[in-house]
Amino acid sequence: MLPIGSDDDRIFRWKVRAHSLNIWQAATLQELTIKCDTYMEVRYSPKSKCEPAPVAGSIVEEALKVLEGRWKMVILFHLFRNGTMRFSELGRGIVGVTQKMLIQQLRDLEHHGVIIRTVYPEVPPKVEYSLTPLGKELCPVLEGLLLWAEKRQQAIETQKKNVKAKKTA
Repeated sequence: MLPIGSDDDRIFRWKVRAHSLNIWQAATLQELTIKCDTYMEVRYSPKSKCEPAPVAGSIVEEALKVLEGRWKMVILFHLFRNGTMRFSELGRGIVGVTQKMLIQQLRDLEHHGVIIRTVYPEVPPKVEYSLTPLGKELCPVLEGLLLWAEKRQQAIETQKKNVKAKKTA
């Protein structure tokens, strides 16, 4: 085998490209170009083993896109609990969020029609966020998620206690 990158290797590749190739040579050429990254970019697009999602599945995917993001559900829980909140209150209430990220998440929720932003013409400017009627309809869904999270936490704690009991026994 020729050393990759040598002059002989380049001449060999040129000769292989210049002549008609049978299937074996084409496979060899692909192996060569993959190893030395010369002219061919290899792309892999995995094919799903699942059937395409039905219409209901795509609707759910679109709905979940509204809530995707690390801070959106936390923001919604604060607005459910407190009603209307100022930007600074949200920033203080959500531990670990940066102002930039909070602004991005709030704008995205506003774009999707889940919250409404009210700006008061004052100095300094006063901005308040509250839920729209569409956003208020999410309350039972998120309460269900909260109940599930609590049950999950209890199950994890029970499992830890059982493991400790087995280790001590």
